[in-house]
Amino acid sequence: AITIFIRVDRKGFVREARVIDAPAMALNTYVQAAADAARRAVLNPRCQPFQLPIKRYDLWKEIRFNFDPREMLS
Repeated sequence: AITIFIRVDRKGFVREARVIDAPAMALNTYVQAAADAARRAVLNPRCQPFQLPIKRYDLWKEIRFNFDPREMLS
């Protein structure tokens, strides 16, 4: 699995997105390609702003997304 850490501003726009599993990326080009695709997905401007309740900002200002490319193939 690939984990992307993102920070979201109060308006629902992603301000930071980084891959947490960086060592795995260095060892495998398939993992690197999947991690790059996952990062691009959370940064896609067509998917922003996220529609999240502002009253719960403290809960969603930092999000860890877990992507498992194997699930896409099943």
